[in-house]
Amino acid sequence: MTPEEVLFKAAEIISTAGHVKGAFDDGDCVSGAVCMEGAYRRAMYGTSTGTDEGFIAPERAWRILTKTVEAETDYFAPCVFNDADETTAEDAILMLKRAAERARDGG
Repeated sequence: MTPEEVLFKAAEIISTAGHVKGAFDDGDCVSGAVCMEGAYRRAMYGTSTGTDEGFIAPERAWRILTKTVEAETDYFAPCVFNDADETTAEDAILMLKRAAERARDGG
């Protein structure tokens, strides 16, 4: 999967499974609600606790997501943005989609 595909799929996962804060998932790492990082991991590996060891696309996807969060918010990391009191599921979904668009445009 390309970084763009990973990020769009992560947005879709939160849209269908739901959004959580403060944890990768709600206790169900395969189909439960997830945070932004849990969604990105599930998009790539099928589980929100999957590892990105040895895979280039998810590392690039995470860097692009981080750059997007830094450019568009006052937060320095996707996890901090995700867990902020004011961040909604829709905010997380939109940020993942913006990052996917950035990836499509070359990062």
